[in-house]
Amino acid sequence: MQTEAAATAAPPPKRTAKGLSHKGLALLMAAAVAALSFAVVAAITASRTGGTSGGGGTGGGGSSSSGGGAGQQPATLVTYKAAAAEPAPALRLPRLGGGATVTLTGLGKRPIVVNFFASWCTACQAELKAVAQVADEGRVSFVGVDTNETSYGAALKMLQRVGARYPVGIGGTTQADEYRAPGLPTTVFINAKGRVVAMALGAVTRPQLDAWVVELLSHGHLTS
Repeated sequence: MQTEAAATAAPPPKRTAKGLSHKGLALLMAAAVAALSFAVVAAITASRTGGTSGGGGTGGGGSSSSGGGAGQQPATLVTYKAAAAEPAPALRLPRLGGGATVTLTGLGKRPIVVNFFASWCTACQAELKAVAQVADEGRVSFVGVDTNETSYGAALKMLQRVGARYPVGIGGTTQADEYRAPGLPTTVFINAKGRVVAMALGAVTRPQLDAWVVELLSHGHLTS
């Protein structure tokens, strides 16, 4: 425990010319580095693309559970040129709530949509009902990756609340990095050849997701 004498003897923090302590300056520098790191990730993602559409970003979306309510900012779609469409990284994850291991290999040769989310992410909450509804139509396969979760119980309740029935694996930073997901939510589109052709950054709406699924089925890639 610090003694009174020690506390008295401790020198006051040094100040810069503008009155900031060294501790305050360090915090500002750390924030700047974090912002620069996020910008670099976004730039790397954009460098692989053939175009983008839509508005918003990883922070898009509101807290509405409808996944397409009024005021929700639409997701931004990032599309990859054919030469940049890489094979989808393998997934082998424990299943949220227990059960068979979640993989992509057992889904057959059909398009797959992979949704990265977490219960603590408000934009994920906003889009989840739309994701569950489109997944329930069965036109393509859906897989969820519960990423860096803080409460598996909360995640299960959130999925149950919207009637999500697709497999959800427990993932983390490793899987997000492999799929180049810069934040949550991120939705990845994989064509029938197993290549990643696009990703949506931010909360998707049902009209967006419907249109993208139709295009993925019809053309094997996304342009809008």
